[in-house]
Amino acid sequence: MQELEIEASRTAPAATSPADAAKQARLDAINRKLVELSAAKEQEIRAAQVEQARTLYNNAMLAEQQLLERIDTEKAKQRDLDGQIATYEARQKEYKLLEEQLSRVTDYVDQLKMLINTSQGIRVAGIRANVPTERSSPRWEHNLPAGFILGLLVGIPLSFTRRPRCEPKP
Repeated sequence: MQELEIEASRTAPAATSPADAAKQARLDAINRKLVELSAAKEQEIRAAQVEQARTLYNNAMLAEQQLLERIDTEKAKQRDLDGQIATYEARQKEYKLLEEQLSRVTDYVDQLKMLINTSQGIRVAGIRANVPTERSSPRWEHNLPAGFILGLLVGIPLSFTRRPRCEPKP
């Protein structure tokens, strides 16, 4: 705006008559008014730019806050996924162990089936069971004397420990 004043003063011829002086004074007044209006307009533009910058700043801060919230949400999802992956891997290991155990059990069952299907059968330490030739109990020749001896051993001490019901009169 000051440039306009400088240009106006350069282009204006020197005042030679009172009409020219009035024109010059009017031109100076218009220039001052123009400078004031320019300054006001510059101030208004600066205020608008400051307001626009504030709005942009607020929008950027809001966007940053939303991004931070989104990052927190994604981090929580990532932690959940990490937990699920760890659970999956643990279950995968457990599954492999169970498969190995199943394989061992299946092999053992197959071995038992082969032993059953063989003609020899299963031998236990080379001992064969003998077929009984007579009944094993009751054996009267052992039971009768054992009962008699046991009865005497129990009955005699009991007979001495009992008190008689009737007492002799003096």
